Amino acid sequence: MKTSAASQGHGEAPGTAGVTRLSASACRHDLWLTTAEAIGKIDMGPVARRFVRAWVAMGVERMQMTDCLSFAYLAIARANLETFIH
Repeated sequence: MKTSAASQGHGEAPGTAGVTRLSASACRHDLWLTTAEAIGKIDMGPVARRFVRAWVAMGVERMQMTDCLSFAYLAIARANLETFIH
């Protein structure tokens, strides 16, 4: 599992000074697409879909609260999500 820059005690990922911040909705959408790609052809019912979407939304909310809505943190979140699903 990859270590995030946030767990290293910094407020920003290395080299992210002055980077573009993303919207929470764009992050949720991107991470949902990452989830769908990682799951592949596995049939996911509506209850499981809502559950996973809720977890993605909570993760993005946490990213927003800790000022981590940047491309660098989104890349870390994608990798961690893919690892978790696999």
